[in-house]
Amino acid sequence: MGNDIAKLFGIEKEEKGLISILLIQSVFLGTFYGVFNITAHSLFLAKFDEILMARAYILSGLVGIGLTYIYTLLQSRLKFNIFSNFNILFVLLVTVSLWFLITVASSDWVIFAIFIMMGPLNLLALLSFYGTTGRLFTLRQGRRLFGFVDTGIVVGVIISSFSIPALLSLNVTTSNILLLSVISIFAALLVQITIGKRYSQVRVQAEAKKGSRASLKLFREDKYVMSMGMFIALSVVVAFFIQYSFMAVTRARYPLENDLASFLGLFEGSMMVFTLLIKTFIFSYLIKNYGLKLTLAVGPVLVGVFVVIAVIIGSTMGYLPETAGFMIFFLILALARLFSKAMKDSLETPAFKVLYQTLGEKVRYNVQSAIDGTVNEIAALTSGLLLTGLGALAFIKLIHFSWVLAAVVVLWILSALRLYTEYRKSVRKSIDADDSTVKPDLSVGYTDTVSGVAIDISNNYYKYICADDILSSFKNNKLILDTVLNYAELNPNTDLLRLFEELTKLDLGSDNNERVRLVFNKLNEKYRTMVPEIRNSGMDLERIKDRKEYINSIFASGEELVLTDLLKLIRDKDFDVRREAIFIVGRNKVKELLPDVCDSLNIPQLSKDAYFTLRSFGQEAFEALSTHYFRSAGNIYVRILIIRLFGEAENPESCKFLLPRLWSVHRDLRKEALKGLKRCDFQPDQEQKDKLIQEIQEVVGFLTWNIAATVAIRKADDKTLLKSLNNETAWWSDFLFGLLSIIYDKKSFDKIRSNLESGTVESVNLALEMIDIVVDDAVKPRLTSLLDVVSEEDKLKSLFQFYPGEIPDYQELVVDLINTDYNRIGVWTKSCALKSLYNISDIEDPDFVVALLFSPNKILREEALRYLQAKFDDVYSYCAYRVPDKYRDHLSAMIDGEISAEGEIFTKINFLTNQFENISMELAIDLSMNMKLLQGDKDNIKPGENYIIWYPGENEAAPAINWKETNHMITEDKSDHLRSEGAYFLNIKFIADAIFDRPDEAAGIISYLEKNIK
Repeated sequence: MGNDIAKLFGIEKEEKGLISILLIQSVFLGTFYGVFNITAHSLFLAKFDEILMARAYILSGLVGIGLTYIYTLLQSRLKFNIFSNFNILFVLLVTVSLWFLITVASSDWVIFAIFIMMGPLNLLALLSFYGTTGRLFTLRQGRRLFGFVDTGIVVGVIISSFSIPALLSLNVTTSNILLLSVISIFAALLVQITIGKRYSQVRVQAEAKKGSRASLKLFREDKYVMSMGMFIALSVVVAFFIQYSFMAVTRARYPLENDLASFLGLFEGSMMVFTLLIKTFIFSYLIKNYGLKLTLAVGPVLVGVFVVIAVIIGSTMGYLPETAGFMIFFLILALARLFSKAMKDSLETPAFKVLYQTLGEKVRYNVQSAIDGTVNEIAALTSGLLLTGLGALAFIKLIHFSWVLAAVVVLWILSALRLYTEYRKSVRKSIDADDSTVKPDLSVGYTDTVSGVAIDISNNYYKYICADDILSSFKNNKLILDTVLNYAELNPNTDLLRLFEELTKLDLGSDNNERVRLVFNKLNEKYRTMVPEIRNSGMDLERIKDRKEYINSIFASGEELVLTDLLKLIRDKDFDVRREAIFIVGRNKVKELLPDVCDSLNIPQLSKDAYFTLRSFGQEAFEALSTHYFRSAGNIYVRILIIRLFGEAENPESCKFLLPRLWSVHRDLRKEALKGLKRCDFQPDQEQKDKLIQEIQEVVGFLTWNIAATVAIRKADDKTLLKSLNNETAWWSDFLFGLLSIIYDKKSFDKIRSNLESGTVESVNLALEMIDIVVDDAVKPRLTSLLDVVSEEDKLKSLFQFYPGEIPDYQELVVDLINTDYNRIGVWTKSCALKSLYNISDIEDPDFVVALLFSPNKILREEALRYLQAKFDDVYSYCAYRVPDKYRDHLSAMIDGEISAEGEIFTKINFLTNQFENISMELAIDLSMNMKLLQGDKDNIKPGENYIIWYPGENEAAPAINWKETNHMITEDKSDHLRSEGAYFLNIKFIADAIFDRPDEAAGIISYLEKNIK
């Protein structure tokens, strides 16, 4: 039950304890305020009239300003968890003293003191509560959880308000009811002490004093902050005027203390229930459907309506107890009070959480505390002065206060409209602000873990042997230095000579300096003995037996090679020779051979080295790359590398090549082109922008279809297919935000996406406001319908206005997913849909499944065969002769039982996704193609290479195993176990290659390797 409630409110497992204790404290604080408020008003109005109440407001405001000033001063100088304890202890001691005094001697000055201290004491208690939650929650947690915890205060007020009439019926005196406030604030203190001990995150707020001064400066200079302050000040003045008039007629209606307390208890309780209902159900509806403008204005307008009615009724029918219109006047003022309080707590306060979002984080909380504290108290003081001044004039009667109130409400409505205007300006200012964001590095480089360093060296070897801009890494990262030293000592290739020559010039520590010197001397000696000998003998290139060592030495020395000789070497049959020749082309910037380096992109053994060599040329390689792109029409992998090279050049000229690629047939090419355009800060002209907007509209259509499909799959409870389709939706959402960021502004849509992902009403509304300001009208309605955080069914109702459709039938949908274009729906989702076919009984014509036997995707061939075997056992035998030999051999092995279920791609992908956190399905497919079953066949494992081996029944990976060192362990100790049950093994080099191919998706794999591979 508890888990269901936590899930309902978005509370994560590790947050449940913290949320529970804060919720308990908030209920106690609400009870404290509810009892104190009703008791103070009942005692005061039984002794004094409303004129003296206005004077008490003045003193209360002065005390509140003084106490909040001291609070702000001390919180910047003391550790907050200690300070908050003393703060609530102070509230407790004052409350206890007031209760003791009113019990011992119920004199007028004690009652006056209780009324004066009601507001300031509650404010101090709430400042501690809000300060604690602000320090315990991260910004994202605060957006998600604060509204839930804050509800406890309302619940506490409701409980205490409805308890008071019951206590009075038991003959408990009004003064003794104040003891409930004492008990409640004492319980809140105990909870606060527990929080301070249990949660060490409560910490000193640094720079609080400086921030406070900065916020005061903002009130003078920032029109937006000034507008917020003015709106709140007028809201408080209106609340005090309504409270004054309401209490005056209530005192006339209920002159006895107990009667007044009972009525106020029932009224306050009902008012808070009404507040809770509006906050829970109305606020979200208003702000999502009508925006912040109406949300801010609805409170002032409603209160204004009731005030105008009260003025009319009081002026025409009378407002004194002996007149006929008194009860109507009383009820109208009661409704005005009800709506004033309810709108303030349920609409105004949450709306201001939205308004604060656009302020910078450095001033946001200071401005918020200033408005909630200082501005409120100054407004309370001002209200007291106005009420006292008006009450001192003999000709001013109670009805005239309503006349003045009507004028103040008009100003309040105008301030709401002005505030919304300034909010829109602030949103634009927030969007345009320079956040000094750093562009992401799309190159591979995970150098904070042992596994990461090894993979980084494998995927960036050219960078290391050229020693370009990496020497500082060796001084700052011991892992890199140790790994490179170990590698060089085991593999003394002379292409490392330049790197170690540079390393000898650095102070790396005495031990490391000695190791570097020994490696350098060894490499240098190898170079000195080979190159001069060949040079002096005049030996022809074809006659050199060890051409690899020779060209390696030439590269290390930095000498140039005759172009014709280099051309022969770069076309050599030996891949190692070609590799060193590619390095020489890059080192000496031989532009004439760039087309030959591009040809090496097509060779898996050379593609990475060719890639980094071409990247070192920058714009100079564009012509060769562009030509090779069009020559590689059938090779998607090479095309992706070429698009990435254009993007990483970060050159405006790159955009001329990248933009047309955005409309490629293959979606991976489109996504890579989009990443490149973002990296190059592409700014489209109007014609290009119009075309991109059409692309956005098409992508929103894809997502609409996906959402409808998701609803159908969820109803069918197909969890595997649902998860896969959600991944498809995430893929297209990323693509959509990428398109939006190059049309409009990357910073804007980073902020919009961040606010949408936080999921709170406030942050989502801010995101939609940003979209309303930034996005063109042509795409805005579709985009807001798609991105609004509502149920999928409600979202589809809006989207179907632009993309007519319906929620599909589950069985038809599964077949559609299999037949849909590969560039709309990925291979993994099609595989899951094939699995879902087993749930469908009325497939009569399996031709669409037979067609997958000819698919270039191995996983689809496997799943198609398994389905046909299970449902149409004779179909494959009739069409097998048409299947290409390279596919048929594998399928025949499956039929003959040579390939078990554990050896099939689908099973291996499921295994990998359970091992590697947050791995993309595309990356899992890449790895699964090279992951094999170890079944006693040691020919599958090459000596001298490193592997990960997952033993059957074990969740953790085995250590990375060097076959040469552990051959005896596998063949003797484990052979029977592995032969009978099998074990997965994966060469580390395939992991490095997969990470190179998909660098954005590699973080989870690196984390796993470091955690599990010892």
